[in-house]
Amino acid sequence: MICFRILVILVALGTVCDAENKCHIAGIDTPGDDIVMVKKKTFEECKRACSEVKSCAKVTYVPKEIFRKYNCYLKKAGNAGRKRDRHSHFATLPCKDLWTSCPSGQKVGSDYKTCEDCPENTRSDGGTINSCPQCPAGTRTYTTPGGIKINECIPCPAGQFGASAGAGCSTCPANTYSSRTGATSCTPCPAGQTSAVGQTECTSSEA
Repeated sequence: MICFRILVILVALGTVCDAENKCHIAGIDTPGDDIVMVKKKTFEECKRACSEVKSCAKVTYVPKEIFRKYNCYLKKAGNAGRKRDRHSHFATLPCKDLWTSCPSGQKVGSDYKTCEDCPENTRSDGGTINSCPQCPAGTRTYTTPGGIKINECIPCPAGQFGASAGAGCSTCPANTYSSRTGATSCTPCPAGQTSAVGQTECTSSEA
């Protein structure tokens, strides 16, 4: 594995082989089954083509000056493959350039090729992200009666609070209240006053 070799060579320098390092490695073509060869003028176009093909996990790009034509090999994971070519450019998952691009409200799945809905109380603008930012404290996401999640964080209503990011909204306990939207805590009732759960104000405890 190329990353392991790089790590061994550079371990003394503390170099770590991560996903971004796999995005452009010259002269390497790891084993893999070719899906299709497409004509692309640049390595960037080749990687973009892979991101649009669900079964593509690797690409090998051979520049025009080598064979007088642009060769972009879209490949899936496997053991059968072509010979290594010192002129080729190579990228493989989890290289972010090969991730699919997701619509707003979704994130890239664990296979990097499918999209998943963001969890409750998180949101996203879509694109190539694999996690959804949490809604700030005092806010939550909203799902319509028809089951459609609205991809935005809205303030907790009065009578509720959101103590931390991603926590959503909770009802204020008895003998506390929240009179404003977006509260991050509930206020205890003053002496001589009480409240039921989820209240926006306290009332006198005298009968």
